[in-house]
Amino acid sequence: MDWALAAVTSVGVFFLALWLAAGQSIWYDEAYSVLVAQSPVDDLFALTAVDAHPPFYYLLVKAWAGVFGWSELSLRSLSALAAGATVFVMFCIVRRMFSSRIALMTLPFVSLSAYSLRYSYEVRMYAIAGLICALATLCLVSVVLSENTRRQTIFKWSAYSLLVVLGMYTMYMCAVVWVAHAIWLAARWHRLRTGPLVKQPWLLAFGAAALLFAAYVPVVMNQLRDSASSGIESAVTVEKAVNFFTMSLTYTPIWRAGAWLSCLILVAVLLVLYSLRHVVIEQSHRDAISLLTLLSMVPMLFEMCVSLPPLSPHFVNRYISHTVVYPLALLPVLLWLVWRRNGRKQRWVAIISACSVVALQIVGVTTLKATGNFNFDNLTTNHAREVRDSVECSPQNTVVADTPLEGIGFSYYFADCPLYFASNDEVAFHGGYAPLHGSDRRISSSSSIGTPELTVLRMEEAGKLLVDDRYELVRTDRIGSAIVDHYALRP
Repeated sequence: MDWALAAVTSVGVFFLALWLAAGQSIWYDEAYSVLVAQSPVDDLFALTAVDAHPPFYYLLVKAWAGVFGWSELSLRSLSALAAGATVFVMFCIVRRMFSSRIALMTLPFVSLSAYSLRYSYEVRMYAIAGLICALATLCLVSVVLSENTRRQTIFKWSAYSLLVVLGMYTMYMCAVVWVAHAIWLAARWHRLRTGPLVKQPWLLAFGAAALLFAAYVPVVMNQLRDSASSGIESAVTVEKAVNFFTMSLTYTPIWRAGAWLSCLILVAVLLVLYSLRHVVIEQSHRDAISLLTLLSMVPMLFEMCVSLPPLSPHFVNRYISHTVVYPLALLPVLLWLVWRRNGRKQRWVAIISACSVVALQIVGVTTLKATGNFNFDNLTTNHAREVRDSVECSPQNTVVADTPLEGIGFSYYFADCPLYFASNDEVAFHGGYAPLHGSDRRISSSSSIGTPELTVLRMEEAGKLLVDDRYELVRTDRIGSAIVDHYALRP
């Protein structure tokens, strides 16, 4: 019965992700993913070498779309499938660590994480990275905390090593999970002293993974020296950490939380802290609790350390979205330990604490549905699909994106319509604009256009394209944060 409930929950997360995705336009990052995945394999590797992320996800999308097509539903189903599978794997992890009952208790917490759900349908690598990290953690727990035959041990460590490599070829920030694993394994070895360090199987597994990833290290170093993510990264401050917490719980940044929501968050935090004062961790549970604790804390601490001056800041919220499931699995485990070893009053407080957290998560899911793919960095919502619906595509009309940014951002919905982009200079083969390098659709002014109609797509800032006097502005449509200018040749 417990396996069936976990499977049903996982399927539910899959459909919940697709429901949340309904009506959400493909935005810039997703359109970039599609452009890269649609490139020939040689070009795909070249593009990812100048990007901020490694190539595996794009190869996976290419293979997936080759079977299921390039529709929004198909592309987003891949991430949704990974998100649902991650919930099931997390159930298996907690079940292996503790029991079926405790694993079932974690399901609402893990499956209703609004921040995880936000990236559960995005055409990006975050959900896939989360699944790979969860599978690796399951392998680790299975081989370290369970009895195994020699053949099983070799198989599980080999699988773990391959998953570590696959994670690094999917998203570099999978490394925060591997760091948490390594700290846990090293601390456990130091406590138990199970033979010489150099002969530990986990050290051999990490060594094998490092060898398999070594060929790509020069690419990584070049990316670090000339980051394609410059401009969106920041240092970890108290505000950023609190913001990540409130986003993970309610999908609301702290600066946007109103009085009532702030009060509810504070009450839930105080209830949880009061309950955890009475937690009693048995010796048999300490290894499992310490692993979940490290997986909960190391990602943010790692980001904090690598962003301290004089180092360049590297923190981006979504780059550690794949780790949110671990504190959400740890919390119900700790509350269960409080409930199990304390009196009636503490039990009721633990139950109310759990219910308050789940209630806030439900608020987060409803907020996510209402907010959609709102960009909290520039306070805009993408309406690329609606923009495409407003534009007539014909030989009489030339459609021009105002900058390379819009050129990529609108590209997915203009696959059936030639979309030009404005740029005075050749687009550099670097970062997010690299797919446009050498494109024959770059124009610098409307003087090279001779069609009776001209449509310019831009965001709210002033237009970059120089429209010459031959054209007059007929009308301007505002669609969310996008502006569509319709021009016609003067009589």
